[in-house]
Amino acid sequence: MSAAVAAAKAEFAARSGLLTGTLSLRAADGVESSSLPALLGAFHRLCPGVTLHLVEGASAGLGRPR
Repeated sequence: MSAAVAAAKAEFAARSGLLTGTLSLRAADGVESSSLPALLGAFHRLCPGVTLHLVEGASAGLGRPR
């Protein structure tokens, strides 16, 4: 078995236990200048199988479910 094939098999085996799905978040307007982008980036690196969906809106409406 070639090194490339072995590496590909090892990567797929490692990824088989990854979380998958969608994480939807609501945040107040203006979060683009906060630490949220860095936190979401770190989350995505740890859980690449999870799709992140961020909705920004006025903070007054954040407590109401959609």
